Amino acid sequence: MNAVVSPNEQIISAKEIAAARKLAAESHTSLVEALEKQLALAPNDFVTALAHSLFYTPMSMVDLNRLQPAFDVISFKDAFKQKCLALHDNSGNIIMVIGVPFNEPLLAWAQ
Repeated sequence: MNAVVSPNEQIISAKEIAAARKLAAESHTSLVEALEKQLALAPNDFVTALAHSLFYTPMSMVDLNRLQPAFDVISFKDAFKQKCLALHDNSGNIIMVIGVPFNEPLLAWAQ
């Protein structure tokens, strides 16, 4: 499921991500933490901007609570270790939720 971005929502540019990568390396923090600090958006706005910039659908805790864990797809142990979770929606579709969107090995592993 890909996100649909409305014209008034912020998209994080490649230039902003590159600057945050540099800041993260210099400050020994994660890229997401550096990006959040750099953009200084409200938490919900940051999550929405980050998700839409990466063509993901942002999910709130209310959204997540409507879904069921799919430990048959990714075990609890692996979900905890990898910082990702597979969920079933009401139609039986599997939705993948990731906690570290710039972790390329995780994205490759999850596929």
